[in-house]
Amino acid sequence: SLGVSELAMENEDVLAEMQLGLSRRRGYADGRSWPTDRSLEERGVVEDFIGAATNEDGYPFREIKIRERGDDPPDLEMRDAAGRRIAVEVTEIVHQSSVANAAAGQNTWNFLWTREFSLEKLAERLASKNIGERLKGGVYDEFIVLIYTDEYLLTESRVRPWLVEHLFEKPNTIHRAYLSLGYSPAVGYPLIRLAW
Repeated sequence: SLGVSELAMENEDVLAEMQLGLSRRRGYADGRSWPTDRSLEERGVVEDFIGAATNEDGYPFREIKIRERGDDPPDLEMRDAAGRRIAVEVTEIVHQSSVANAAAGQNTWNFLWTREFSLEKLAERLASKNIGERLKGGVYDEFIVLIYTDEYLLTESRVRPWLVEHLFEKPNTIHRAYLSLGYSPAVGYPLIRLAW
């Protein structure tokens, strides 16, 4: 067990890391950000996915493994209930003008996410992650893209109707893609599978 002085030093290290993280936050739609370690942020998003994916093929998912920078893509890998190896690429959508406004201390509510803009941003993220042929780490049984957001205006009640009837262009290397929305006390992190 740690002595008092070792515990105090460990607590100081944790406090310093927390202060550094807080100082690097962008101040807008960053509820899941971990500014000092992007890999931990991505792992947290995957854990949110696993918590919400109880009705998805392959549940329960297990053995999450972060792939180190330089040894990606994918960002992480995991196994499904049948032991199949799954590559997971994590990406975020956030309105960059609102991020810039927050950094400048200006109003971040001057932009509304429309259906068209949201679908366009999701399609862009899918296209940018359609990279299955460049995945490192051997052969995967499946490649999942997980898009997440903490945008205040992208709520489940608003976004789900947009996505229910929309079909994205079928990627040639992505097997499944999901949108993970910001935290809701009623459901946790709402998860919507994107269709093509």
